[in-house]
Amino acid sequence: MKNRISSKLYNYDYYEKAMPESMHFGKAVEFADLKSGMKILDIGCGRGEILILCAKLNIYSWGIDFSESALRIIKNNIKSNSYKKNIILKKTDASALDFPSDYFDAVFLLDVIEHIYPNAAKKTIKEIYRVLKPGGRLVLRTAPNKIYCDITYPYFVRWMHFILYPFVKILMKKTITLSKNPRTKYDLKMHVNEQTEDSLRKLFDKTMFNKVKILNDMEVYPRADIIIYKILANLWPISEIYPVKKYFSNVLWARTVK
Repeated sequence: MKNRISSKLYNYDYYEKAMPESMHFGKAVEFADLKSGMKILDIGCGRGEILILCAKLNIYSWGIDFSESALRIIKNNIKSNSYKKNIILKKTDASALDFPSDYFDAVFLLDVIEHIYPNAAKKTIKEIYRVLKPGGRLVLRTAPNKIYCDITYPYFVRWMHFILYPFVKILMKKTITLSKNPRTKYDLKMHVNEQTEDSLRKLFDKTMFNKVKILNDMEVYPRADIIIYKILANLWPISEIYPVKKYFSNVLWARTVK
């Protein structure tokens, strides 16, 4: 069985050009409820945004990634900063963490699980439980929500686009397009384990984590700059209410405590 896709895909161009800037890192740190002097682990640390945020808060921050490019980018980003003393980097496997048990106050797994084959994903969750201290927190984020991409977007959002487009073009004098697939070319190449709310809950089955809170989130609505699109194509604000939100969210969060 496969455990992961080739690390060669996660090169400099991916991290610096294709990987979008994101505002979710602050939310992740808030979910972890961190305090000065704590120890955190960021699995699949990418460009190091979480590590830098935490290090600035005087939190001892370990980052692991299997991409040499990612680790080089982080080293370059922190080399002239005083907080670099709080950051330790390792190249290691997420499904076999090279850390003692009961070691970290929090573990972040952000936009990683969709890149890991299911068998390795289960092992990774179990390893996270092992390295967390009692009372330690896991914060997981994954995108996209498979239900949104496979059902809601093609069969509702895009069809509403075709209905609305003539009116928007004539009345607002705007020419707009929506792609056939909301995934990027990198998503199509690298995502081997996209999640839904239900599959994310199943990921935690037969692990020691008991109470897992799943949050559906939509960070950016397609064409939200045009209010008629936001209301009719994205069912806003109804799409902010559960269970409708389950189908209109494009981001899933999971939070749990050991």
